[in-house]
Amino acid sequence: MPGTLFIVATPIGNLGDFSPRGVETLQSVHTIAAEDPAQSAVLLRKYNIKTAMIRYNEGNKESAVPRIMGLLKAGHLVAYISEAGTPCISDPGLNLVRQAAEEGYPVVPVPGPTAAMALLSVSGLPTDRFIFMGFAPKKEGELARFREFLESWPYTAVCYVSPHHMKEFVAMLESLCHNPGIVVGRELTKLHEEIIRGRAHEIGPRILSNVRGEFTVAIAGNREERETNEALIVSKGEELMKKFSLKDTASILSVIYDLTKNRVYDMLLKSREGK
Repeated sequence: MPGTLFIVATPIGNLGDFSPRGVETLQSVHTIAAEDPAQSAVLLRKYNIKTAMIRYNEGNKESAVPRIMGLLKAGHLVAYISEAGTPCISDPGLNLVRQAAEEGYPVVPVPGPTAAMALLSVSGLPTDRFIFMGFAPKKEGELARFREFLESWPYTAVCYVSPHHMKEFVAMLESLCHNPGIVVGRELTKLHEEIIRGRAHEIGPRILSNVRGEFTVAIAGNREERETNEALIVSKGEELMKKFSLKDTASILSVIYDLTKNRVYDMLLKSREGK
């Protein structure tokens, strides 16, 4: 097998969530590149994985990437694991994957837990379309722009929030005019797991009563904004259909509004049938 980079998802809390394939992969590779070797050592001991580890994180990526590329060039199998969960989701793995792919080495996913997906699965919020926003902004100006985005975004949004900035984040939630439904996951899959549900204007005190651990937050979209957008699309579609076919109109509007052609087609067809 040529030099290959495996991107291996590890548990986000409960070590029992590690997949058999993940265990087998870490046991079979030559080297494990770990974001935090000391933390990863706990997982490796539990599954009797004795593969050598090297450190790869934001602080040493400039020197670590060439070293890992050298291992791949020598035909070694290398696995990258982050502190927890699926690598390359809001962590420095992007640089490693991009370099390996550019140099022609196979990059193989070994999927598993992700905090964002875990929360979405139990949120009860619409998941037909959603956006993952990474870590919520910390600076006041960026948080204000984040708020503006949420006011106009019609679908569920998911983000991670540092406990050190939760007070400011809660204040932003409380200022949202459309008062969306909020679902907060704290310490997901761990011993003190907690899931909090409520409206933006009233959930703050419940969140701030215990600001410890890792937080994942899901925010319902502004459905009123979505209905307004759909009405606008249909209105523009009616004008365009004076010159173009329904199919061509759907194609044009799908590009303008960044929607699938089928979705726009269904909107226009429903509007036409309702008249």
